[in-house]
This record gives sequence, C-alpha cells and structure tokens, in this order.
Amino acid sequence: MDEDRTAVWAEGTSTDLVADAHALGVESASTRMVTSWVEEGLLASPDPREASAHGSDPRVFPPAQRELFTKLLEARERSPLGRVPHARSPASCCTCG
Repeated sequence: MDEDRTAVWAEGTSTDLVADAHALGVESASTRMVTSWVEEGLLASPDPREASAHGSDPRVFPPAQRELFTKLLEARERSPLGRVPHARSPASCCTCG
C-alpha cells in the first residue's frame, strides 16, 4: 500500500471513500464499513451538501475525514491482528485505564 504523501484530498461520499480503499488494495472495504466506522466514532458524520440539505444527494465527508479513513485502513492493514480492537465510544477512553 504505497501512499502518495503529496495527495490533495477533496470532500467525498462514502462511495468515494470505498474507491480510495480499493485503490489502496483493501477490497473488503464497503459503504457499510464506512457507516460502521461513523457509528463507532472512528469517523465524523458526513455533512449534507449545501444545495440539498433536505434532498437525497449523498452526504459528503470533509477532506480531513477522507484522509483519516485511508490512514486508518493503512494502520489496519499493517496490524498483525486479525481485527484491530478499538474503543466503542470516546467516553470509554476516559473511563478505562
């Protein structure tokens, strides 16, 4: 998984994040994975598009979240563990340990 460190990130939909993952060689990535990571607090919720706050256009992730998604995937791929453990909520980070 070679990364171009000079990449300029743009906002993107869940589908764009999955395409980024596939480009990195992570074929198991899916829109469901993105949704799960949002629900678990690993990614921020995507923003509604300004032109369609009440419409059906897909929500978009800011550039920083798109970059974070790829960095998390890279870390997961480097891990010797079958599944990378992580906290289910930010509060558990404060109460455990």
